[in-house]
Amino acid sequence: MSEWRPIETAPRDSTHVMLRAGGREFPGAYLPGFLDSNDNDCWCWAALGPNHPDDWTGGTCWEVNEDGLPSTKPTHWMPLPAPPQFSD
Repeated sequence: MSEWRPIETAPRDSTHVMLRAGGREFPGAYLPGFLDSNDNDCWCWAALGPNHPDDWTGGTCWEVNEDGLPSTKPTHWMPLPAPPQFSD
């Protein structure tokens, strides 16, 4: 598997990657289709699995979550491993 990279270098185009946030590692992506607190369209980091930080409301990293606190932001990312190759 690849080395962890700073989150600032992560793709922000819906590419699925591994994320590290709050001491957890999980698949995620920077995805469109969310609304911010002013009902404006926005992109957010979203978990694609169950191991995300507890303060990610609905598996999504918000500036302010449902408890009125900032979500734990991802700090690192890496590409997902290649899928296994099967032969016939």
